[in-house]
Amino acid sequence: MPLRKKIYTVGAKVPFEDVDYFGVFHHAAYLRYFEQARSEWFHALGFSLVELKADEFQFTIPTVDLAFLKPLRLDDAFKMHIEVEKLGGASLQLLQTITNPQDDLITRAHIKLVGIDLNGKPRAFPEDLKEELKTW
Repeated sequence: MPLRKKIYTVGAKVPFEDVDYFGVFHHAAYLRYFEQARSEWFHALGFSLVELKADEFQFTIPTVDLAFLKPLRLDDAFKMHIEVEKLGGASLQLLQTITNPQDDLITRAHIKLVGIDLNGKPRAFPEDLKEELKTW
C-alpha cells in the first residue's frame, strides 16, 4: 500500500493591516503568510531556523510560482497547507496552498528552497533534516 502524502496545516484570519482599500487580502501579504507557515512547519518538524543558521545552513528562495484563484476578505478565516513535492540534495520544492474553511482553493504556490552556506554558496541539506523531509 503506498504511503499517504503528509500535509502540514496551520490556520489564520485576515487582519485589517493586510487588506487593501477594497477590503481584499493584499496580494503581497500571501508570501509573508507562506513564510510564516514554513517557519512553523520547520519548528513542528523539530528544526529551528536559528539553529540551522548556527550550523552554517540557511535557505534561499530562487523561484515562486504563485496563482491567485479566489479572494479573501477582512476577517476571513483560512488554512495554509504545505506539501513536499520534490527533495534534492540541496533543494526542496514545496506546494503551499491556502484554502477557506470550506476547503475551496484560494491560492496555490510552488516554492523552491535551496540550501546555502553563510556565504551564499549551495550547500546540501543537513542529513537529519533531509531524512525527516523524506518522510513527507
